[in-house]
Amino acid sequence: MTVRFEGEQCAAVRFAAASTAAFTAADLPGPLTEPGRAAVVTTLIREGFPTSPR
Repeated sequence: MTVRFEGEQCAAVRFAAASTAAFTAADLPGPLTEPGRAAVVTTLIREGFPTSPR
């Protein structure tokens, strides 16, 4: 399965993938609006991205 994100979402996805601690949508870096950050987090959760610190 492949999940695609737009260019402006890439920094947020890289941050989430590298994170070793809990974070909120507000913590995501990049030029995203609040709804854009929420969309990234929603997609990650829907696709089974880990939801707790490793």
